[in-house]
Amino acid sequence: MKLHHLYAETMAQTISILLSFLVTLMACSHQGSLHTDSWEEVYRQGEAANYKGRYQDAERHFLQALKLAQDFGADDLRLPKTLNSLGALAGKQGKYQIAQQHFEQALVIYHRVLGPNSIEVGKTENRLGHVLLDQGRPRESESHYMRSLQILSLAYGTEDAQVGPVLLNLGTLYFHMNRVAEAEDYLKQTLALWEKTEGAEGPDLPWALGNLGALYLSQKRLAEADPLIRRAYEIARKTMGEDHPETNDRLALLAGLALMQKQPSDADTMFKRVAASQERTYGSQHPVLASTLNNRGLALMEMGKHADAEEQFRRALQIYEENYGPNSSDASDVMVPLAGAVSKQGRPIEAEALYKRAITIAETAYGSDHPQLAAALEHYASFLQNQNRAGEAETVANRAQTIRVRNMPGRSTS
Repeated sequence: MKLHHLYAETMAQTISILLSFLVTLMACSHQGSLHTDSWEEVYRQGEAANYKGRYQDAERHFLQALKLAQDFGADDLRLPKTLNSLGALAGKQGKYQIAQQHFEQALVIYHRVLGPNSIEVGKTENRLGHVLLDQGRPRESESHYMRSLQILSLAYGTEDAQVGPVLLNLGTLYFHMNRVAEAEDYLKQTLALWEKTEGAEGPDLPWALGNLGALYLSQKRLAEADPLIRRAYEIARKTMGEDHPETNDRLALLAGLALMQKQPSDADTMFKRVAASQERTYGSQHPVLASTLNNRGLALMEMGKHADAEEQFRRALQIYEENYGPNSSDASDVMVPLAGAVSKQGRPIEAEALYKRAITIAETAYGSDHPQLAAALEHYASFLQNQNRAGEAETVANRAQTIRVRNMPGRSTS
């Protein structure tokens, strides 16, 4: 009886332990389900906030989703998906190195889990190329874009809308590299592809329309730029809303068009609206805001408001220097009109120092044969001419002209 009692007691304990284990297992399984549901919900919240332009909220949700995804294991595809979303968001916020890190981490996982020729590898190569271009690394960017185009064209076919983002980015890249004919060709391909696959008001069209319009603006082909930019703005406004960041990007292009059409007052009104929206969305130190401030300064210069223009230029310069350092190409670009504003207010010594600094930085940042350097030299030559220093002005102008000749359409400068 004693042995039977001990056996019965032992069996009871064993059953109790088994029941406890099963309850724990069920609880863990239930928690895992909740964990998955939690990731999906948090990720969706991040996507919704991102679409609405609420980038701080989106970042908070995506970071929370990343912590949850890391618990699923190193090869779970929710991890690189979240990393890609964080990378894209960081890029929008001007945090390019952080964006690059996220994309590179995602790329490693996709390579390992899905293989080097998978669709997700192709898409991530495209994202990585974009953020490298944002950091002024066009050759590296081109390599990633071409790899992406190869993978996605094989996966989807060349007529699929999914290939569009790579074509768009290649067009933008070649525009940046002064390979204008190639840039125009890729942008036209993108526009035709998306019009065919998405219709006349597809959600991706504002990108193709806007970038092609910007290219035409840069070449002063205003009659071609005008309908593209206006259409880009109207589609963005209808599909994303009046105050969405991407709508404001198209409004900034519309303002640039107005400025080139000799309507500086209209341009100033639009740039002011864009700047206010960008500051609400990105904060007061984002490079995209600096670009708008610079452009608003140009409009104010055309209106003869030189002191107001100087204020915009100096604020833009401070943002660029804060983000990229004192010797970036962006800093050089804004120093040139700043020098002009200073000169117009009767401070030639200060203006000349700015011109010289801008030229020095431009030559280092862009290279000795880049059109942006030529533009800076042309402005400086005009300043020297106005200071009755004709000989110096001619020397500087001749150097600018030599660069212009070397940069006839179709020749690369990077």
